[in-house]
Amino acid sequence: PWTATDGPVVAPRPDGAGGYFGTIDPAMLTAADGKRYLYYGGFYGGISVTELSADGLHAVGEPTQVTIGDRYEGSYVVYRDGWYYLMGSSMNCCAGPTTGYSVFAGRSRSPRGPFVDADGAALTDSRVGGTTVITQNGNKWIGPGHHAFITDAAGQDHIVYHAIDRGTP
Repeated sequence: PWTATDGPVVAPRPDGAGGYFGTIDPAMLTAADGKRYLYYGGFYGGISVTELSADGLHAVGEPTQVTIGDRYEGSYVVYRDGWYYLMGSSMNCCAGPTTGYSVFAGRSRSPRGPFVDADGAALTDSRVGGTTVITQNGNKWIGPGHHAFITDAAGQDHIVYHAIDRGTP
């Protein structure tokens, strides 16, 4: 059961211009050492990660920026074979039949990054980076993204995501 607490796990982040950076799309990871981390943020302000208390109700220490600017949202991290894979959705999710929304990734030996794509570009670099994980493939579904992973009882990973029907965008 869910119980309300006295405040947010991560406080809103002022942008310095009277507004707030996006503190959206939270995704929790239990790292290989048992520590918990929360990834959050999106197109306005980038994605950050903070360590969580053992009960998961409070941020611990200072957050680390793992992507910059207006590039990614909907982050999700998995740990495989000594690597943390940070994946995020990018490009316009909501442009109907012209959407380019897709999922991209970088990997790191640490849950705090830096996360680097297959070409060696950090997801905090000024150029667009990220190795393609899933993108449209010519079928009726376009704009796949905002994903999560599940592992079934047999140990097989599956990616779950939304997409737009090209015929009724």
